[in-house]
Amino acid sequence: MNIWELNYFICIADQKSLTRAAEKLFLSQSALSQYLKKTEERMGCALFVRNGRELVLTDAGRIYYKSASEILNMANKTMEEINALNDIGKKTITIGITGAKTLLFTSRVVEHIQSAFSDYRVRYVQDEMTNLCAQVKARQITCALGAINFQTGVESVRLSSQPLALYVSRFCGGYESLDSDEEMNINSFPKMRFILLHAGTVHRQLVDRYFTEYGYTPVIFAESRDYETIYNTVNTSPVATIASVSHHGNMPDAHMIRLIHPPKYELGIIYPEHEPLSPYLKAFIEAAVEMRGSFGE
Repeated sequence: MNIWELNYFICIADQKSLTRAAEKLFLSQSALSQYLKKTEERMGCALFVRNGRELVLTDAGRIYYKSASEILNMANKTMEEINALNDIGKKTITIGITGAKTLLFTSRVVEHIQSAFSDYRVRYVQDEMTNLCAQVKARQITCALGAINFQTGVESVRLSSQPLALYVSRFCGGYESLDSDEEMNINSFPKMRFILLHAGTVHRQLVDRYFTEYGYTPVIFAESRDYETIYNTVNTSPVATIASVSHHGNMPDAHMIRLIHPPKYELGIIYPEHEPLSPYLKAFIEAAVEMRGSFGE
C-alpha cells in the first residue's frame, strides 16, 4: 500500500464510479479496476458493492476510507511543512498540463533547466486546455502545455503537429469496402449513421470544422478523456473516432481512413501575449523546443 493507492481508493469512493475516477486520475479504467481487485484481495473482503450504476462503500470500505483519509491528510500536511521550509525565498512558476504525458515532458524540461534556476520552484495545475488558456490569459499560471488549436488571446510555440485520421469500427456495416490506405474526403463515405467519439474540446472543434467543410454530420459526439476507453469502444462497438495516425496499433478492429487535407492536432506551449518573457519562461521554451522530439499526447 502506498500514498498513490490510497488516493486512488479515495477517488473511487468520492466519484462512486470507476469510469469517472479513472478520468479524474488520468488512468485507464482497466488499470484502476485491477488496482481495486488487488486491494480487496489484500484486505480479504469487498470494499465496494454496486447499487445500480454506483459503487457504494461496504462497512469495511468505510473503515478503509476513514483510515486512508487520515493518512493522506497527515502525508499532505507533512509535505506542505517540508516544502515550506525548502521553498523559503524561492519564486514560484506555475505550469498548466493536460495529462500524464504533458506532465512527463514538462518535468523533463524543468529538470533540464533547473540547475540554472535553483531559486525557483515549479508547481503544476492539471486541467483541460480551454480552462488552462483562460488561466494563462488571467496571468494565474505562467504557461500551459497541450493542444494549441483554437486558443486565442495568447502567444504559442508549436512543438508537435499530428494529422488526424478517421477510425471506423469493423462492426459498422458498409465500411468493409473502404481502403484504409486510400485518402478520402468525408463526402466519399457511405451516408451511414455512426457515433463519433472524441478526446476533448479541441478534438471536437477540429472535427466540427472538418465535417462541416465537407457537409457531413455524424449522429452524435460522445466525449471520453480516457484513450483506452476509446480504443476498447471502437474495437468492440459500431462507432468511429478521430485520432492521430500514431494510434493505429491500438485499434486493430477498425478501418483507419486517411483523410484528404486532414485536420491537425497542434501541440505546444501557450503563454500570455503582449508580455516580455521572464528569464525562466524563455529558458523553458528554448529547452522545450530543443527536446520537442519526445513531446506528444
